[in-house]
Amino acid sequence: MIKFGLPDNGETTISDFAVTYSQDSDTNANQGIQDIQISSELVENEYYMILKTERWAINDIDEMIHLLEDFKRRIDLNLNTENT
Repeated sequence: MIKFGLPDNGETTISDFAVTYSQDSDTNANQGIQDIQISSELVENEYYMILKTERWAINDIDEMIHLLEDFKRRIDLNLNTENT
């Protein structure tokens, strides 16, 4: 299994990881579907989360927290496979 994280002992690993989430447009936009991409990139041996979107409207901060928690869970699942 290919794991997320830094290579160790010559193994192949996933160094960048991205998830694109989609939702219907909000009532103030005529754009149709809205997308937000959350990715993780390795920069100088440290991982950063990067958010990219043209428009992502929320009316409750918990919606954004839910997205970030989902993304973190997906990375954690990959990190946890290192010990299996």
